[in-house]
Amino acid sequence: NSDPDITFFPLFRFQMLLAHSKRHWLNERDVVQAEDLADETLIIYPVDVARLSIFTQFLNPAGVRPAVTRQTELTVMMIQLVSSDLGVCVLPSWALTEYLRKAYISAKPLGKTGLWCTLYAAVQKHQAELPFIRDFIRLARTLPFQYLEGVETVEPGN
Repeated sequence: NSDPDITFFPLFRFQMLLAHSKRHWLNERDVVQAEDLADETLIIYPVDVARLSIFTQFLNPAGVRPAVTRQTELTVMMIQLVSSDLGVCVLPSWALTEYLRKAYISAKPLGKTGLWCTLYAAVQKHQAELPFIRDFIRLARTLPFQYLEGVETVEPGN
């Protein structure tokens, strides 16, 4: 973002995974390549694809578009559609933990090195040093490690 009035604080990194049914042909793969999604129905949240890392960091650079994109607002609906073999979706690894543990779905990394994202807190610059903001940032950088599987610390400067 180029807004000079906003300060961004990196909180943690996480890997995005492709979720698919346990009967899906991708179950035979260790890693998903962009080309593997060309004939798939990709289930996404109802936001501009320019804001989705699956497009900006994975599919677009490879020149690949899924055959169909289907939108839903709820993660649980995405998982239901995926487990019913009605498409695939890409979600943070920590959002899939419960569904993978219960064996409702399977999931694979995207590409050889995986698709990694960083979650940021955006704060108005004039509020960035307020004690309650600093406390919030500190908590947002530590609590996820107690409750979310697969999150990593962000290296300084990233």
